[in-house]
Amino acid sequence: MKYGKIHFINRIDLENAGDRECCPLNYYYEYFKQFNLMRHDIDSIKYYEINIDDIVILGGSGLFNVTKSFNNAINKVLECCHNVIVWSAGFNTHAGRWFQGETFPDIRMERFKMVSIRDYNHPSKIEYLPCPSAIAVGKINGYIDGKKIRKYGVIEHKDLPIQGIDWLKDRIKNSETLDNIVRYIKSSEVIITNTYHCAYWSILLNKKTIVIGKWSTKFDYFKCKPEFISIGQGEILTQKKIEESSKKANIYEGALEEAVKLNDLYFKRVKDYIDKCNLSKCKEKQEIYQMEYINSWNLQSKLEEIDWLLERRLEMEEFHQEVFFKINQLHDELYLAMNQLHDELYERINVLHDELYDKINTSHDELVGITNKLHDELYENKK
Repeated sequence: MKYGKIHFINRIDLENAGDRECCPLNYYYEYFKQFNLMRHDIDSIKYYEINIDDIVILGGSGLFNVTKSFNNAINKVLECCHNVIVWSAGFNTHAGRWFQGETFPDIRMERFKMVSIRDYNHPSKIEYLPCPSAIAVGKINGYIDGKKIRKYGVIEHKDLPIQGIDWLKDRIKNSETLDNIVRYIKSSEVIITNTYHCAYWSILLNKKTIVIGKWSTKFDYFKCKPEFISIGQGEILTQKKIEESSKKANIYEGALEEAVKLNDLYFKRVKDYIDKCNLSKCKEKQEIYQMEYINSWNLQSKLEEIDWLLERRLEMEEFHQEVFFKINQLHDELYLAMNQLHDELYERINVLHDELYDKINTSHDELVGITNKLHDELYENKK
């Protein structure tokens, strides 16, 4: 008997707390553990493991319009499986150093059985569902003391240091454990960050939150908006500027409870759908380990770039061969033309030499005759 599987697909990066904590499997495992389970990184999906009648749960994290390869991967999953559910994914077009373009293959949204996104009031009109990592934040919040030890806490993206506030030395990165991040947030009065999830968690924990230098569209659709500060290259943000932004920042009571409630309600709908699919209960195959850290966040696009470069290299080699052949051909033609020209020139020089030799001999004979005549006349006159 062949048993179906439930697949969970998101971006798995063990160095990024947001990517670590956003998968709904983390929070509803007690239900899902009765089935065969597989986790996939969006950058390295095992398509051969996905059957048409399996269940695929895509999310969370920003998976839409990040790279062409992400969108293509999602569409390929939709071809492999008829039961694809999106759980709090997000639109995530990057700017700056991670810019991947502004146009992407269209995702076949109509083929999802259920779809929700973390983007509030998004132009797509898709159902809003905040990231399920709120559940973990709520549990950690319950046992960590909230004693304040700093006014401004800074949480940087692990690959994108925050510039312009070097005077704030007390800072951590989003590669820390969620426990450490929550502890740091709770012990700060104001959080300054440039990461989506750390801003989200800070808001859930009732902190004034400032985002410096937003670099993705994902920052545009918070339901509970942080205060944003744009910063130019080399610009220094003074303490006065930070204090002014801090005064404008809001605290959103009840945001954590709402996020947890919405995810619990969505889980019930997902559960109802899975139960209707009559998926066989079997847990012989459960590949739910955290995958090894993939250093490139955009592996498939990197591979596509390598393929493109290899194609260009082959084209250059073909072009080189064509140019080399043409140069040899031109060399041979030029060599023949030069030899022919040399022969013609040599023949012409010989003709001119003979003509000149004849003229010189003729002139010489005439000159000798004239000289002899003058000599004879001079001799006669002396007599």
